[in-house]
Amino acid sequence: MKGQGRFWNKEVECLELEKARRLQEERFLSIVKWAYAKTPFYKRKFDEAGITPDDIRSVNDVVKIPFTKKDDLRISQENQPPYGEHCALPAEIFQTYWSTGTTGFPTLMGVSKTEADYWLDVVARSLYSTGLRKQAKFHHATQLSSFPGGYLFLSAAQRIGANIIPAGAGNTERHIWLISKLKPTFIKILPSYANYLAEKGYDMGIDMSASSIKQVYLSAEPAPPDLRTMIEKKLGAVTYDNYGLSDIGQPEAYECEAHDGLHVIPDWCLTEIIDPETKEPIHEAGREGVLVYTNLVRKTMPMVRFWTANPSCWKTFDPCTCGRTAPRIMSVYRRVDDMIKVKGVNFWPGAVWSVLKDYAQLTGVHRIFLESREGKEYLRIAAEIKKDVIPEAGGLKNALIERLRSALFIQVDEMELVPPGTLQAAEHKDKAVVDLRKK
Repeated sequence: MKGQGRFWNKEVECLELEKARRLQEERFLSIVKWAYAKTPFYKRKFDEAGITPDDIRSVNDVVKIPFTKKDDLRISQENQPPYGEHCALPAEIFQTYWSTGTTGFPTLMGVSKTEADYWLDVVARSLYSTGLRKQAKFHHATQLSSFPGGYLFLSAAQRIGANIIPAGAGNTERHIWLISKLKPTFIKILPSYANYLAEKGYDMGIDMSASSIKQVYLSAEPAPPDLRTMIEKKLGAVTYDNYGLSDIGQPEAYECEAHDGLHVIPDWCLTEIIDPETKEPIHEAGREGVLVYTNLVRKTMPMVRFWTANPSCWKTFDPCTCGRTAPRIMSVYRRVDDMIKVKGVNFWPGAVWSVLKDYAQLTGVHRIFLESREGKEYLRIAAEIKKDVIPEAGGLKNALIERLRSALFIQVDEMELVPPGTLQAAEHKDKAVVDLRKK
């Protein structure tokens, strides 16, 4: 029976490590043979690498298989529309989703009815691990269409037996009104939007820390510790992190009440952490590499060794105090390819937020504008100030420019302080960087 005690699916979540390893290897070998036999995409990849499925005799042989990258999927779907050369069973597709397109054109992803049902169970596990229970009110504050983070999470919450509130993205005043009227205890929301929601509530004279919300399921964006602490204080609730990609089938890892790393899901996908330079697997805890995934269930559109460009590291291979046995990874705070180069200097966009968060006068909502002016690169940063803050008071603007110069090792050409609401937090993924440079 599903949904007993701490676990949605105790049999799988607490599976003995050796049994989990055997199950994973069996599914991995099956997927490899299937992908090679049924898709032109993977047959070509294997042939170009000079291997066949016969060369893959255990999960350790995964290193022989070439990586699949996002652009590979885009080219595949251009060559054979709409689902691509990596689609094995187009007639079996029961549901179609697509990626957000944050890193380029969106990619389509189709699943069969059986795969969709299995996926729902995986999502239910992640929601249940963070405290969602039967009859709890589940406020869904991210986009509801096209992306797996919408429909699938609502359906999984229904499977648990929760009372779903499909509020969707945007219209912050409506969210605040619904929370005040329906009093949900659980909310699924973007980290940047959670911060914005709390600030908007305070601007409306509402103490959001006294709201009914007790659990915050953070989704779609990185949630560094300082941001989580800020959200927890402003909403008076506990935050939970997870990690997932549309192309694989999110989530690929999720946090439990122990808050001690993200549990991987061995029956759903094979998790690798790869050294970005040597391309060799990393097996020790604490050493950062790039996450690479093979979905072990999806045969309609197989996904083998997908290079995520997201860095993480193994946190521990020991069972968790919650009772789950799967290894855990650290949360993902950035993408390898999110690095910005301006005026010959590289920096992470998150470094800007790390400076802005220290200023109580700011809401945390900001944008980084990369421009070309008079033949030179121009860096402009806009940040929202809180209500009643005077932009020029206390030399705030100059102080920010100096702090940012020290943190980024680059001169900020212009610092704008704008009223709250000017830069409205993004409704799906927070696109903090706006590149307006001439290509």
